[in-house]
Amino acid sequence: QSAPKLLRRPPQDVNSFWSSQLVPAPFGRLYDDETRESVDFRQKAYRYVWRNLSNKVESLLASVHEKSFQDIANFVVNHSIVTVKRLPVGLVFAGVNVADHSNAFRHLSRFVVKSTSARIATLQSHASSSLQGMLSSAVNQLIYGDASELAEHDSWIMDDVAFVVDDSSDEETHISSKRGTTLAKRRPNKVVDMDALVTWYSTSILDSKSNQVKKRPHESTSSSRVTRGSERKRVRREQPEAPSTDNITEGIPGDDGGSEMAADEDLEMDEVQDGIDPQTQPSADGSAKIRTEPLVIIIEEFESFDEALVRDFLKVCSTYRMEFGLPLIIILGMGTSADVFHKIVDRSTGVRLETRKFSFQKSSDVLNELLNQVVVQPGLPLTIGSPPLHRLTNDFLSFHFSIQTSVNSLFFLLMEHFYQSELSFLTLVDCPGVEGSSIAELTGQLDSNHLHYLRKLPSMESHRLLLSKSDAKRWTDDGFFKSNVIATLLSQFVSFKQDWFQVLGCVCRCLHHVGYFIDNLKRRKLFTQLLEKPFEQLKPFTSFSHAIRDLSKADTLELMDTALLSMDNPQTSAALSKHIDELRALRTQLVDGAVSKDQPTVDESNAVNKHWSAAKRRSALLQKNLPPPDAVATGRTAFRTWLLTLTSTFLKPFHTQPLHEIFFINKDKALSKSFNCSFRSTVLKALKQPRRWLPCSCCKDGKLSHTMHDTCIAYALYEDYGKLINLADWYQAFAAVFDSTKETPAALQARFGRATAELQLLGCIKSSTRKTDHIAKTVFT
Repeated sequence: QSAPKLLRRPPQDVNSFWSSQLVPAPFGRLYDDETRESVDFRQKAYRYVWRNLSNKVESLLASVHEKSFQDIANFVVNHSIVTVKRLPVGLVFAGVNVADHSNAFRHLSRFVVKSTSARIATLQSHASSSLQGMLSSAVNQLIYGDASELAEHDSWIMDDVAFVVDDSSDEETHISSKRGTTLAKRRPNKVVDMDALVTWYSTSILDSKSNQVKKRPHESTSSSRVTRGSERKRVRREQPEAPSTDNITEGIPGDDGGSEMAADEDLEMDEVQDGIDPQTQPSADGSAKIRTEPLVIIIEEFESFDEALVRDFLKVCSTYRMEFGLPLIIILGMGTSADVFHKIVDRSTGVRLETRKFSFQKSSDVLNELLNQVVVQPGLPLTIGSPPLHRLTNDFLSFHFSIQTSVNSLFFLLMEHFYQSELSFLTLVDCPGVEGSSIAELTGQLDSNHLHYLRKLPSMESHRLLLSKSDAKRWTDDGFFKSNVIATLLSQFVSFKQDWFQVLGCVCRCLHHVGYFIDNLKRRKLFTQLLEKPFEQLKPFTSFSHAIRDLSKADTLELMDTALLSMDNPQTSAALSKHIDELRALRTQLVDGAVSKDQPTVDESNAVNKHWSAAKRRSALLQKNLPPPDAVATGRTAFRTWLLTLTSTFLKPFHTQPLHEIFFINKDKALSKSFNCSFRSTVLKALKQPRRWLPCSCCKDGKLSHTMHDTCIAYALYEDYGKLINLADWYQAFAAVFDSTKETPAALQARFGRATAELQLLGCIKSSTRKTDHIAKTVFT
């Protein structure tokens, strides 16, 4: 029960990417008397939180790179017409977080398909071992779509008509259409090549657009080229020598078509800047040329591909774009530098390409935005405390540097909370719109065991001391405890949480208004600090107090308006509305120029009392001669006092509230053990106590036996030595364990050599320069 099993969900049932990674097994009982209804309520709450979190994460990750995605989409649209006689290649620098590249390019594919009319094919290194396989995979995806995306998203299915290749005739290659209802009927089993792509594109895309696109007089039709496809079995590899160039994106000097290419590029850029319709372009004779659907091939992990394979693939794509008019566009995904691209792409291939650089947002910025939108902002019934957040960010910066792993850590926190807390179903009270989430229905599900666990909560023990004597006597009455105590505390906690986040937003806006810049990182830092300490004990409050002293009347009024605007919420509680009304009254007094009634006048406050000491009378007389404070200074002081009262009333730490154990996750032990394991200590513990890892009954902990693994025997003897180990003594002790067996010396030496080699591989020993027949220990326990 402490380690829930995880099941895989079929791709066709996936609603979002993150929810498809880990799907929980059915919930079980945490104790024998737990009812089935309680288990179902716990699972319902968990599914609600899981679904909301996955939707938030998915939408955020889809929009965090939106600017880069839009630039790439514009690049695809601008090169959808084959006017430039070079292959457009986009270099996308995705960052060092390699584990997140696949997810980022998946969102890129969706964005390009949604914003343009492009067809997408994605190639990965582990599935591209040859040029034929690489081309076949790309053509299959361009014609029939990607299998995983088609199964997951119906909108990706291009048409009800699927095109298959018919190779029954030896003379020509024909394209026929079949209607199918499943993906298996759409995708052919035979390998298709680029000639099939040319024929499919001319028959399905160009003909479906219209016949307005005129063929060039000096070019033959695509179908006739496919007919002569058998005469041309391979692409010509030899290219004419080109002069050297430092920038492959510029025109090639000395080339016959250089001026024509430059003119085409200038014409295309002028058309884009002049706002010409992206779907139509004027042709040479003045007629309208319809912009065709571009064919985009995304190559993920560009550095992992074979160099010669990538060069040949780019040459083939370049040839088919220039000679056949296929609007092929290549997107190359790489890390942080273009050095790999210049190393792989030689000069004969570079002269065929027109490159442009794009960059995704930094993974650290993505994490800050993710935590700010998911954790710091309200919306989830659970609040994550400071220790798990610190653990999550430290693991990200120190170990994996992966957004996907950080998101999995968030989901693991939810799983661990709902699987191990028998009272976690009460979080439904903060899930509006869910059936059975009312306080009456939830308290009705509480049985005697639930009430027993509620009374044992540390926060409830502290709350009991604050009750009156009459209520404390009825603490053990289940009916009173359920209907009066628990129902009231649940309602109070939901109201407290709503007001807490609303006041946090007001504080952040006020700090930003006086010049204390609040970005995502500082907002999260302030959030984690307020979870543990009052606002008046933090450094931002001190900075705010110093900054507000020099504000003018107009600036003070503007600051009050900012606070009122941030608190404008129709669901504000009555207690918070009272403080808002007080702020409106202070603003009215400042506008009218009246001194607050609560502020004592100078004469009253500095009246000299004959019973005072001499020093106190002297100070009072000096203050009496000072001019009275003006209305602006009084207004600034009153606003500071109002903000301090507001934060001390509503921004209390979560751990001070009753029932916070149900709604507040403040432990990181399980997260640390699951996502930041200590590999060396685990391996050494397994070598010392193999019985706990191996299903062996003959090996007893602390006692050497010849049935143990050889490395375990060598490590047990290894612990008895000091800094240096004599190899001869170590071998004699190792061989003594096998005295009862009939092992030959040669076999013992071989087994001992393998055991020491494994210990050296684990970093336990190293060669010593002090003595030739000794080795040095590197691990001491």
